[in-house]
Amino acid sequence: MKTPLLLCLTALICTARAEPVKPAATPDPMQEIRVKCTMTMEDLRLLDGAIDQLALEEKLPAGTLVEPKRLILYVTSPNLSRNLAAVGGPVDRFGNPCGPFFVYKPTTVHPKTVAASKKAIGPHYKQFWGQHLGKE
Repeated sequence: MKTPLLLCLTALICTARAEPVKPAATPDPMQEIRVKCTMTMEDLRLLDGAIDQLALEEKLPAGTLVEPKRLILYVTSPNLSRNLAAVGGPVDRFGNPCGPFFVYKPTTVHPKTVAASKKAIGPHYKQFWGQHLGKE
């Protein structure tokens, strides 16, 4: 049986060893932009895959313009599906319009999205956007 003094000392030692509470990290604006860029790139890849699947199933020729609402059944992301069904048309993670969508042609990222990403991604932004980079 422990004595009250021993219990107090044990509590004091355990309290002294406790890690100090760390302040919450402040979000880095450049990191937030990089995350949006990565999410936008993932959305573009999902859209291109959905266009390819639609083209294969409906035997659409290359270069055919595809309406965004036709892609809803082929997109696996619920957020992207809702985005495709939006009244004003689909937008990327920066709020810039997406499209037009063509069969067997990569969907291009909006120029304003590229401009917003340049500082966060750095000089390698062209490599990041790759085939999705339109004419600048």
